[in-house]
Amino acid sequence: MLQKRAFSLFVILLVLTGTILFIYYNNDHKECDIKVEQIIGKNGEHVTRTTHVCHERFSF
Repeated sequence: MLQKRAFSLFVILLVLTGTILFIYYNNDHKECDIKVEQIIGKNGEHVTRTTHVCHERFSF
């Protein structure tokens, strides 16, 4: 009984790890950009702000 439970847990962890690795390595962001804004702050300092703009419906 303990061996079946350990084997089942191992298989579940293996599937979860495989799924996470698949999502990580296949997330290509073809429709994404990095938007860079340069603004002047309250004290007169130049501030550069970068934001990730993604037009995909789902992004993992």
